[in-house]
Amino acid sequence: MPKILASGREWVRCMEATLQVRCLPERVAQPLSICQICVSSCPPRCWEDDTWRPEPRAVILMVEVPLDVILRDAEGCMHRGQSEVLVRVRVPLPFPRDQCWRNQWVTQAAVRMLGCATQACERTFCVRLEAHVEAFMVRSEPVVCRRECKPQCQFPLPLFPPPPQIGAGCGC
Repeated sequence: MPKILASGREWVRCMEATLQVRCLPERVAQPLSICQICVSSCPPRCWEDDTWRPEPRAVILMVEVPLDVILRDAEGCMHRGQSEVLVRVRVPLPFPRDQCWRNQWVTQAAVRMLGCATQACERTFCVRLEAHVEAFMVRSEPVVCRRECKPQCQFPLPLFPPPPQIGAGCGC
């Protein structure tokens, strides 16, 4: 069972981001407008960033959150594209960094659009986002039951109520 060893979170209330939307059809009627941005079902990618203020008892984790972008073209047709946003998360550690090698990272993210997006180029948009990213360092550990499991009752009980007896009355 996974045991959480360390965790960190970053809540960016207003982030200016430039999204390059991929996976759109080649011919889309311009201009495009973003209707909705949500986190994709793909898991976020993460890696440790040693170049940005390394600390002995903390890890700076770069989390790339995949996004699904719903767009409307000039003809009113809806299209789904993909993009990503990068968020930096600081995770304080209860042990030295050199002991992190046998652990793994689990991340979860939430992103929403604030206001309207402006189209910079054909498939590039400038948008304000709110992002909340949580990162957990986990290690799998065995779970052991310390006491012997004993049933509460010493005699077997039926799994269902007994059928009503004929002629027993309604009990009024």
